Amino acid sequence: MVVGIINDTQPDGVFTPKILGHVYELTEFAKTLQWEDKDNPDRFNGVIEPDMISPCRIDHISQAGPGTIRFDRLMPLPPTTRKGALAVRDRIHIVNR
Repeated sequence: MVVGIINDTQPDGVFTPKILGHVYELTEFAKTLQWEDKDNPDRFNGVIEPDMISPCRIDHISQAGPGTIRFDRLMPLPPTTRKGALAVRDRIHIVNR
C-alpha cells in the first residue's frame, strides 16, 4: 500500500505540524494492521515494520564532525511548531541534493 499526501493550499505544502502529526499517527496505526491468511486460518499477516517508508521510520544521515557520521530518525516525533515542520522539510531536501 502506498499513501501520498499533497497540500497545494499552504505555502509550506505538507510540512505543517498538523499534517506531519497525521503522517505520524497513520504510520503508528499502520504498524498494528493484521489480517488472516486465507490459506492458513491459524496464521496472521501484517505490516512489516522494517519495510515501511515514512519520515518517522527512516534515518537521517549527516556529518557530525570531521570523519564522523551521525544517524538519527528524520522525524522521531511529529513537530509541534512551524519551525519544527520546516526543519523536517529541510532535512529531507539535504538528503535529496
